[in-house]
Amino acid sequence: AALQAKRNAEAELLFDKARQLLAKFKGNEKRKTAMEVAVRGQLAQLAMKRKDWKFAQENLETLLKLRPDNAATLQMLAKALFHQGKADEALEKLRAAAAADKNVLTPEATMAMWYEEAGDRKKAGEFMVEALNAKPKDFKTRLMAASWALQSKSFDQARQQAEIAIK
Repeated sequence: AALQAKRNAEAELLFDKARQLLAKFKGNEKRKTAMEVAVRGQLAQLAMKRKDWKFAQENLETLLKLRPDNAATLQMLAKALFHQGKADEALEKLRAAAAADKNVLTPEATMAMWYEEAGDRKKAGEFMVEALNAKPKDFKTRLMAASWALQSKSFDQARQQAEIAIK
């Protein structure tokens, strides 16, 4: 209820208390795991909202021990690592996410998006080229390239990428 009402501080305290109680839980192991997944996931998301990347990383790493091939968790961990200046580790986690789920955006395109958000257009461009070379026929990658080109006011390039995506 606190989370839905956007009382994030209260929600975080309650989830942290739940985490502490789970450490002492002696009941059904399957139930404990399900609750641990829920609690760690929420704590990670709350930490990411606050841009507390280290705390998010800790919770996501614990979550990955419970669900090792979960693409969404791997992507969130990659974002937390990226924001701590660990781009190589982030790319590694994005590649693991892509291996776990073939429908996720290419790792290089995701890195391009994050570099663009961080204001590093040069690095973003390098990763966008890598993404297009890695998966030249991937619709989502082409669409991301079109969006990126549009943001940088490269209208001809945006049109070209959109046309290739449509094909």
